[in-house]
Amino acid sequence: NMLKGGEQMKELLIQLNFNLLSIGFQYWLHAIEFAKQNPSFKMMEIYEKVANEFNTTTNRVERCMRTAQEKNTIKQNYNLKYSDKLTNSSILRFLLLESEGVNL
Repeated sequence: NMLKGGEQMKELLIQLNFNLLSIGFQYWLHAIEFAKQNPSFKMMEIYEKVANEFNTTTNRVERCMRTAQEKNTIKQNYNLKYSDKLTNSSILRFLLLESEGVNL
């Protein structure tokens, strides 16, 4: 059930401290749905699909998604020993694994 999946993902993003009030939050939800349908995705394809959906530019989508997740607590919540800043791409792949129930 896609709606249930979408609601669960929304809850997860809120738990992970994504900014619920930003348009980037909506972009994330759409990006996750696109990525689920296209597991071998490239981020630029995701940005293009979201940009088309919301009638905006890929640059704005990338920036809004980055801004929406910049205070994310993924590393803390999952005790990840990863020193680099998480990119949109790595976060999206992480969220897909999480949505598939992969234990991280």
